[in-house]
Amino acid sequence: MALRVKSSSKNGHNEIGRIIPIFSPFALAFILGKNRATLAVLTYLLQGAIGLPVFATGNFGILYLLGPSGGYLWGFAAATYLTGHLFERARGQASYKIFLSILAGNGVIYLLGAAQLSLFLGCRSALLFGVLPFLFTDMLKSLFLYQGVLRLSPNYRSHRK
Repeated sequence: MALRVKSSSKNGHNEIGRIIPIFSPFALAFILGKNRATLAVLTYLLQGAIGLPVFATGNFGILYLLGPSGGYLWGFAAATYLTGHLFERARGQASYKIFLSILAGNGVIYLLGAAQLSLFLGCRSALLFGVLPFLFTDMLKSLFLYQGVLRLSPNYRSHRK
C-alpha cells in the first residue's frame, strides 16, 4: 500500500485527496485472501494514524482519518474484506462474478467515503466532488484488475463455457 499514485480534486473549500494504490485493496484481497489483506490495509491505516506520512500528499494522523478524506481510507479496509470474501465465494464459478466483486468493493469505498465527506460538504457536494470525478477511472481500473485476475488464476471459469 505504500506504493501509490497521488491525485486530488479541489472543491473550492479544501482539497480532497484520493490515493490510488498500485496494489489496490482488490489486488491485495485476491493475492492474500480477505483476512490477511484486511490486516495489511488496517496496518497501513495504523501507520498513518500514528504519524507516518503514508496518506495522500504526505498527510498523516488520526485527524486525517476523521477528516473529509478519511471515509475513503476506512472504505479501503471494508472493501478489502468484502471483495476478498466475494472472491473466495466465486472460485469455480462464472468469471463475471469477479468483476461484480470488484464493483461491490468500489461501492463500499464510495459509500463510506462520500458519507464521511458529506459531514463536511453536504450530500450533494460529496457526490459531485467525491464520487463522480472518479467513476470513469475506477471503472477502468476495475476492468484492468478483472483481466489480471482472470489471467493469473485458473480458479475462475469463463461465462462463455
